[in-house]
Order: sequence, then structure tokens, then C-alpha cells
Amino acid sequence: MKKYFGMLMFAMMAVFGLTFVSCGDDDENKSGEITEMYGLWVCITSEDSWEGYIAKDQFVGEELTINSDGTYTSTAESFGYVGKWSVSGNSFVAKTSYGKTIKATFSVSGSYMTLSGKTNEGVSFNYHFKRK
Repeated sequence: MKKYFGMLMFAMMAVFGLTFVSCGDDDENKSGEITEMYGLWVCITSEDSWEGYIAKDQFVGEELTINSDGTYTSTAESFGYVGKWSVSGNSFVAKTSYGKTIKATFSVSGSYMTLSGKTNEGVSFNYHFKRK
């Protein structure tokens, strides 16, 4: 179950990062333009919580590559290795290679990205990435 939640988190990050648009270019903590999400990211902290359980830093070191063609790849099996992302309203949506759907919000500040949300299975997550 832990692996599934991690997969959902990374997929959501990929989706959110590629679809948000910044309000202004002078904002230090941007919600970001889609292109800010493209590229290779490495997880530096992670936290998943469900049914009273908390799992911290289990995905540290895992990589996520967000591609401009609406696909992503990951080094973590639990993230689905490959998947697709899209935008739906104000949310990023990721579809993993296992057929799971993940929704989240994101922010990008310099070479750091945060992905936070909740899966359709009730898992809350908060992941922090650094551009590699």
C-alpha cells in the first residue's frame, strides 16, 4: 500500500507541474508555468499519511522526469515507472501505468518543487523535489 501511495504522489507531481500557469514573473514562490515542471526531479523529502499511519522519507532519492509531451517516467515501481498527465480545471491529473488516477497541487520555487494532495484511496501526501 505504501508503494501505491508513493506512485500516486509522483504522478500527481508530474501532472501539476505541467499545467499550472504563473500569475506574474516577479513572484519568488510561483505556482509555475507548465515549462517549469519539465525535466528531471529528485525527491528530497516525502510524507504519506492514511488511516492514522504516517510514512516519512520512504521515497527520498527516487527520480521523476516530467516530459512536455504529457508523459512522465519514474525510478520507483510504486510511481508506475511511466504514466501520463493532463490538466482538469485547477488540478493536475496523473494516470499511472497501473491505471491509478492521482490529483494534487504543486508549487515551484527556483530549483525546488512541492507536490501535495490526496489520493482517491484517502492517502494524503506532501513531497518535496529538487531539480537534478
